[in-house]
Amino acid sequence: MKAQATTGSLLTYHPNPKHKEPWQPGRKGSLCPKDVAIERAEGLLRESFLYKRQRFAVDRGRVFVGKADNCGGWHGYPAGWREMPETVRQHFLQSGAVQHRDLSRYWERSDDEQ
Repeated sequence: MKAQATTGSLLTYHPNPKHKEPWQPGRKGSLCPKDVAIERAEGLLRESFLYKRQRFAVDRGRVFVGKADNCGGWHGYPAGWREMPETVRQHFLQSGAVQHRDLSRYWERSDDEQ
C-alpha cells in the first residue's frame, strides 16, 4: 500500500490526556515530549501522511503516530522507529525528513526524553 499525503484542512486534532503529564494511573500510552505543545501537535497532523488507516509524522527525528478517535478527529502519540512499518521508515528517509542516525537514536520509544 502506498503512503498518501494529506490535504491538512480535513484533519482535526483532538488531544488525548493519557499522553500528557501528569501520568494517569491505570492508563496505557506513551507520554508526549514536553516540547510538543498542542499547536505543534496540530502541525504534525497537518504534515502527516496516511498509511493503512494511521497517520505518521516526524518532529526532530522522532516519529509520531496518529489514529482516528471515532469522534471525527485524530489523536497522536510518540512511538519508536522499531514499531514503524518499513514503508513508513523508507518514506521519511527518502524524503529527507530523517536520517539513519535519527532511526538509531529513537529506535525504542523513550518516555524519559522529555
